[in-house]
Amino acid sequence: MRTESHATLSPLSVEASYQHAEALTRQYARTFYFASALLPPAQRKHAYAIYAFCRTADSLVDEAEEGHAKEDIQARLSELRRFVQAPHTFVPDYPWARAFQETLSALAVPVHLFVELLNGVEMDLYKSRYATFAELYLYCYRVAGVVGQMMCYVYGLTDEASLSYAEKLGVAMQLTNILRDVGEDWGRGRLYIPEDALRKFGVSEAEIGAKQATPAYEALIRDQIAQARAYYREAAPGIARIPSVPIRLTTLVMARLYEGILDKLEKHPAQNLTQRTALSRLEKYLLTGQTFLGLTPVGSKPLPAFYRLAVAFLLLLTPFAVVDTLTGAFAGMAGLTDSLYLLLWGGAGAYLVAVRQATLWKAWALSTLLGYGIELIGTQTGYPFGPYRYTDVLRPQVLGVPVAIAIAWGSLVGLWGLLGPQGRLKRALWVAIGAVATDVLLEPYATAIRGYWQWETPAIPLANYLSWGVFAALLSLLYPRRTALQATYPDVLFNLGRVLLFLLVLLLLVANLVQGQQVFISFIAAITIVILLLWRRI
Repeated sequence: MRTESHATLSPLSVEASYQHAEALTRQYARTFYFASALLPPAQRKHAYAIYAFCRTADSLVDEAEEGHAKEDIQARLSELRRFVQAPHTFVPDYPWARAFQETLSALAVPVHLFVELLNGVEMDLYKSRYATFAELYLYCYRVAGVVGQMMCYVYGLTDEASLSYAEKLGVAMQLTNILRDVGEDWGRGRLYIPEDALRKFGVSEAEIGAKQATPAYEALIRDQIAQARAYYREAAPGIARIPSVPIRLTTLVMARLYEGILDKLEKHPAQNLTQRTALSRLEKYLLTGQTFLGLTPVGSKPLPAFYRLAVAFLLLLTPFAVVDTLTGAFAGMAGLTDSLYLLLWGGAGAYLVAVRQATLWKAWALSTLLGYGIELIGTQTGYPFGPYRYTDVLRPQVLGVPVAIAIAWGSLVGLWGLLGPQGRLKRALWVAIGAVATDVLLEPYATAIRGYWQWETPAIPLANYLSWGVFAALLSLLYPRRTALQATYPDVLFNLGRVLLFLLVLLLLVANLVQGQQVFISFIAAITIVILLLWRRI
């Protein structure tokens, strides 16, 4: 990776130098490299160059374990200090050096950040224990917090708040590394868990050296995991405020994949004594998808596994539902499949509505019960929607009204209500428009295509749409204003909630267009829903 350092540039071209930096990143920072695919190319290459510098400094210190003299290692670190302080007059002979030199010129990253990094890795030459978390924090700041701040210059986010959030994220990720590598670090003669934490939980170094998975050790690791999560949680608002979508997504994925190591470690806390906890490529893809949906917010434990599986099943069923609608491939069991899909969609929406605020279950349950009641009145009297009745396609039914319909309408109102404006009147209008647009899409699908219910009039009464708009607006008043204290990033309601509504729109629109049912009005209704959802995008 390195030859003897001197003051001449490597014969590599700048482009080849960046390619070497990328190769180094791909080899040693797999999680970061995975997330960096979302970055624009110009920023991506600068990130690789900075990582190459940081990795090289860290590798030099690790050479002490291979018998290299500490004085020689310090001399090499001094060369790197000289390089960052005078990059145009002294360039060490590393393949990535020309790329790093160009990155320094392009970004004007403060020199003190690189000096702090070198001070941090140098600590590993002489310090192998930490008495308190305050001591450990200084180390984490130097070797990782400053790296987060370097990345701020890559991203063009150099305000004080962004730098502070980046420090917290860097510290959180370094704490994750420490917890992941306890056994590996012990083999190097190092233990980063603070001594006062060991005493607090009654864990001795001898037990760690013997790789004893005691209950006390597992409690210690879970406590340290909670502490690391707190820093991820403090950093999350900084991720949310990044204006560039590619940069925000890159940072989000990187943070959540690192925190995913903690998720995995928390299930088997003593695993870090014998092996490094890591995510497989499949686990990274799955966690990335769950993160984008808001199922695994930064700094918080993932939503329950049963719910994540239910959402995955719903997403998997949607293309089958579209195919069935277009081809009738599963027509023989339409009642079962349609009922299951509606119940699953409504259930996913219900849990989503109340997952961050348990009291919202009451609002959802009451809106569902009232929705069932108005359906029952409608089927029995023809008021206020007009004369109609349900067929036996959807099951189960209570007094002629499918349970799936009541649950789906309750969740629909809840999602529209909580995704809408904060003002009660504005929100009521918002929900009314969303509910009517949804009903416009649903009617031809549910009557002419799937046969869920039948109208006793030649055409669907206008009163049907007006009544649902008014009723949905009134039901939305059951939901209180969401408070900022409940916000997480990414927010499961705003992310997955929109996906659920988009899924419904996609299914209904495709079916109506292909079957030639109210094509123009369906298209207008779908556009209306999409505009509403994008207008309120956060």
